[in-house]
Amino acid sequence: MLHQHILLVLSKMIKGFFRNGCPFIKILVEGVNIEAMIDTGFNGYLMLSQRLIDELDLEQIGFSDYTTASGERKQTKIYKAIVELLNRKIEVSVISTDIDISLAGMDLFDKFRIVVEKGKNNVEIGLIK
Repeated sequence: MLHQHILLVLSKMIKGFFRNGCPFIKILVEGVNIEAMIDTGFNGYLMLSQRLIDELDLEQIGFSDYTTASGERKQTKIYKAIVELLNRKIEVSVISTDIDISLAGMDLFDKFRIVVEKGKNNVEIGLIK
């Protein structure tokens, strides 16, 4: 009975990892496994490199202005994609960038709980109860 409970809990949670001191998770974007850094300062859904966006063949839906962490204003293309988290499919907007990094922003986790414990090397995403 205890083993069944543990399996149930694990199936309702995504375990992440740290890379260079930053929290990352693996998510499915259009059916492709992507490693994305959790960025609590990014209030969008996803930011992906233009190279990855081209590989995924995402549909462009517009343009947007945004401010980088350093305060620089930029204009970029906006795309749409289907993301799967814990067996939930979510249509999200994707901001393109020239840098080769994927960022998962706070809008993506609107219905999820995030636990980041750097000292314990623990990153978890779970459903809000």
